[in-house]
Amino acid sequence: MMDSEYLIVRRRSSKMTLTEYLNQKEPQRMPNVLVELSELTIGTTLRSVNNAQTRTQVFFKTNNPLLQGAEYCLVNNGRTLMTTDSDGNPKRYSCFRLKEDLCVSK
Repeated sequence: MMDSEYLIVRRRSSKMTLTEYLNQKEPQRMPNVLVELSELTIGTTLRSVNNAQTRTQVFFKTNNPLLQGAEYCLVNNGRTLMTTDSDGNPKRYSCFRLKEDLCVSK
């Protein structure tokens, strides 16, 4: 493996905070961004009877226009935020991960 290839692999697996992510000079594709619970607004938790799945709405507390108002969700109290479609259904995994567990009552 060449040095440049090693750097690319290393960057992708590197962890960064939300502030570091938003202040990137050379944005990375799908970095591992650790998010504090204090940086989020937790919305409604929905429970599906058919597939026994819980989905919790999550919004970022930021003035950044790219994240402001964007809805994400947590599925089954996981730590990885998922993007949502226009109906609020989980769509794809994002680069954002909770630094600690979210406690949602069952």
